[in-house]
Amino acid sequence: MEAHEHLKRHYLEAVAHWRMREEKAMEEKLSEQREDEAVFHRIALNVLDIFEKMFLVSYGAVYLDRPNPKLQPILDQHQDQKDQLRAACQLYFDTLPEPWKAKAEQDEEHGHTEEWKKELVKIEVVRILETIFHGMFQEMMEGDDHDGHRH
Repeated sequence: MEAHEHLKRHYLEAVAHWRMREEKAMEEKLSEQREDEAVFHRIALNVLDIFEKMFLVSYGAVYLDRPNPKLQPILDQHQDQKDQLRAACQLYFDTLPEPWKAKAEQDEEHGHTEEWKKELVKIEVVRILETIFHGMFQEMMEGDDHDGHRH
């Protein structure tokens, strides 16, 4: 299996594992009639779905030759497919949360605490997914370099 296939498998497994934890937590809150808390797990699930699709779209554009006009300018900037994948995913990590960040600032300014918290959940899930992606990318696509040898 090639490195990019390992990355795909592991990233999607990480998202699936996180999704299962969020679903379980949401079900527990709902069974305890704590709908106000369950909504935060639902939001996290929605973001996980978005960023699972983001990865699949990016991967498809790079490794499966699926045309994507939004990503093409980014892909054209890089020769190596692994760099194309990293850049395509980073575009989504950077752009998708922008409206959430703007809304969070607005909600905070207007004292809409509940709405502000919802936006923060979205932003935090993206931040963690981005960290997971880059950690896996480093390990699987570039290898960890320790004491002059690769793992």
